[in-house]
Amino acid sequence: MAPRHRAAFPSGSGPSSQRARASHPPDTPGRRGGDPGCPGSPPTPVPVSRLDFDAFRTPSFSAGDWRLSVFIQAQEQFFKLFGGDASKSNQAVDFKITHICFSEEDPDAALIRTSLNFKLGSDFSASGEVTFRFDVRDLSLSVQDQSGLALKRKVVATPGWAKDLAVVSKPDDYLFTEKLDLLGLEMTALRLKLQGLPHQPDEIEILQLKIEGGRFLLTLPEGCIVVLRYTGLGNDALTFLVTRLAIGPGGIDLNAKLLSTALRVKGLKKPFVLEHADLRIRSGRLEYLSIAASGSLPKLLNDAPVNVVISFVQDKESNRIELDEISCALGDKDQPIYSRGTRFKFEIAALDIRYARETPNSDRHFFFEVSGSAQFTPDEGSSTTGCWRI
Repeated sequence: MAPRHRAAFPSGSGPSSQRARASHPPDTPGRRGGDPGCPGSPPTPVPVSRLDFDAFRTPSFSAGDWRLSVFIQAQEQFFKLFGGDASKSNQAVDFKITHICFSEEDPDAALIRTSLNFKLGSDFSASGEVTFRFDVRDLSLSVQDQSGLALKRKVVATPGWAKDLAVVSKPDDYLFTEKLDLLGLEMTALRLKLQGLPHQPDEIEILQLKIEGGRFLLTLPEGCIVVLRYTGLGNDALTFLVTRLAIGPGGIDLNAKLLSTALRVKGLKKPFVLEHADLRIRSGRLEYLSIAASGSLPKLLNDAPVNVVISFVQDKESNRIELDEISCALGDKDQPIYSRGTRFKFEIAALDIRYARETPNSDRHFFFEVSGSAQFTPDEGSSTTGCWRI
């Protein structure tokens, strides 16, 4: 088969010689005759450098580059401690590292002075200086000194409810703080007065910073007692003694038990006897709050016993804890009620307790709502003449 392309070359030349000339570099120093296949003279050997036995040593933490390294590592640990990472800006706690120092007495750790600003709610906001110990061996943090962080509240006069409920045996021996708002509940802290001092402090510490399980917590200091009160029922308040309180990145965790023994509400003359209640809050959300109580119907219905359950709910927008409903049932079910004053026998088919407000912001006024039937039934031995004659 004939080739498809043809090329003509001058006499004495061809494709192979053309390629050879194109790839043949000019003469260069170190190459003989410009022959590309022949290397030049080998380089002069360089003697091996000698290193002394102490040429290598452990880096010093006082060096500037190690200070920066510790700063970066500590900053990452602070983001983990306060519930986030460096990519998030909406932290529950703002922090700023202001100083890092190293001590010869504790060579395995750095002391990091930090400016903190807590944003856990209007009544739990606080700022100040805290010194942390940063262990460079395992990158762990611990609180070295929190004296610069003041989580205190002003002391006020002993409230009247403290004496009525006997929160403590001798309320006048205690200092009480001004009330704070906690999810719609009134929070008051108290602790024993300091003995042997001419003047008592104007403020007392109600929360302290603690690191637990790699996360920060604000917990109750030793000797501090906290009381929560719900005042949205009118005459009386529901009062709880806090048994556990911890505020962290996830919100508020709280356990409390009921202190109140009776509850009077507007509109009803007789109080309810409070029998049992528990209050639990987890991660800032109400987990459980239900109260069992007992009472009685008005005299018209022969003071018939009733069992009452008071339940609460937490508003999703405001996070405030509010009354959800009060349900009740007759203590002696399926038993007729004889009204001695009117000679009527009542058969109650449905019983409920409701409330109304005169204005949207006024207190609730409670009332029983009863439905059923009534039958005139004179007492035995009643006269059959005069007004009783049928």
